Amino acid sequence: MDNEEFSELEEIETSELPSVDPVKVLLNMKDETSKGVLLNCVTMFMSSNIPLMILNQNLNVVYISEPLRTMFGGMYKDLTLPFTTLFARAFTTELMKEFYEAIHNPDEKFSWKGTIQHKSNTMVGLYTKITAIPVLVKNNTPTGYLIIFEDITAEKKKTLKSIYKSILEASRLKDNETGVHNERVNHYAKCLALKLKE
Repeated sequence: MDNEEFSELEEIETSELPSVDPVKVLLNMKDETSKGVLLNCVTMFMSSNIPLMILNQNLNVVYISEPLRTMFGGMYKDLTLPFTTLFARAFTTELMKEFYEAIHNPDEKFSWKGTIQHKSNTMVGLYTKITAIPVLVKNNTPTGYLIIFEDITAEKKKTLKSIYKSILEASRLKDNETGVHNERVNHYAKCLALKLKE
């Protein structure tokens, strides 16, 4: 995928795209070995309390766990869209490119780990850590991917609250002798903001 294709991902209106029935995705797979492996994965994780999804090698959704549906809580209208379409607004272009390249790269073990912010008009933002793990690498190509989500929203909010509190505390430290109090607080705020941006 080149930069132009990634830019197009950002412009996609997910409501205009057809959804893909996960059962049909599995049944339409031509490679019986891959189909069997993914079906075994689905069976293995059906009763799991881990928020996860299973994708085929084309990144179409094959399975979504109930804990993941609960985590998203209606944030996404159609969880059966292809992964890159479903999360096109949550990933930046650079992050989507990094994800795509990592899961297709044997040097990266076809894996990726990162954090994304899910945005919705109707819900408060959700932050998740995502781990993508290949399922059965055959002929140097994964059969599919196990995508595990971890909700870190509370952790992010706690960090931000701590930062805001620190800035407030710094603002109370007045420097009447030198008059550089405002400059110092501005500098601290800028440093914290730059660190958060990373």
